Amino acid sequence: KLELALAELRLKEKDKSRILRSVAHDVMNPIASIMALTDILISESAEQSGEHREIYNLIKEACNNSLNLSRDILEAAIEIDHANMTKEWVDINKLVQKSVELLGFRAVAKKQRIIVEAHNNREILAFVNREKVWRVINNLLANAIKFSYNDADIIVDLKIVQGEKVLISVKDHGIGIPEKNKYHIFDMFTE
Repeated sequence: KLELALAELRLKEKDKSRILRSVAHDVMNPIASIMALTDILISESAEQSGEHREIYNLIKEACNNSLNLSRDILEAAIEIDHANMTKEWVDINKLVQKSVELLGFRAVAKKQRIIVEAHNNREILAFVNREKVWRVINNLLANAIKFSYNDADIIVDLKIVQGEKVLISVKDHGIGIPEKNKYHIFDMFTE
């Protein structure tokens, strides 16, 4: 009876994971389409009032947040499946530099400066899951830009510690995290 119950539980767990993946994936396509259309509206809104451009940017940010939530749901489904995480040798320095390049336009819009304190031409290899590390770096930078004031400096530091570990830090001078939320920032569905 216990073996039968365990088999049934595993089957339900797989079904739940499959449904989560399906829903998250199906939601991402229309959101990405709305985001692309919003980009067109933003590019054509030069002659419109600042209020319209601000609304378009809010739509785009809401889409971006929804895409991130969908990715989190997909990630949760993968963890439910106990899927193997693919790791490879990645040049962390290049990953950080690319992220800074891609998000730099957001900082420029707020007259912020992203200062990278890294070994610019030096390969810093780590055996990691590229996608997960990429998402962490992007989320840290995007939040630093979003929650920092105009004309602020955002400092990205990349270094090797204890001879074999890579430490990536993003320091901003923004509003900070409320004390009550600090202990929950790594909970899966905490904003």
